[in-house]
Amino acid sequence: LIWFEAALFLVAGTWIRLYFSEKFISKLPDLWRAKLYPLLLIIVLLIMFYVN
Repeated sequence: LIWFEAALFLVAGTWIRLYFSEKFISKLPDLWRAKLYPLLLIIVLLIMFYVN
């Protein structure tokens, strides 16, 4: 039903990512974040197409 080890890694990874993103991403100007976010979405989309 539920793969507890994978769920634990996902939850722990999310907490760690949120902790570091609060520290570092908040220091970036809003304009940089506005330009960076679509770029990250495009990169993820390209990786999804490449894997499949």
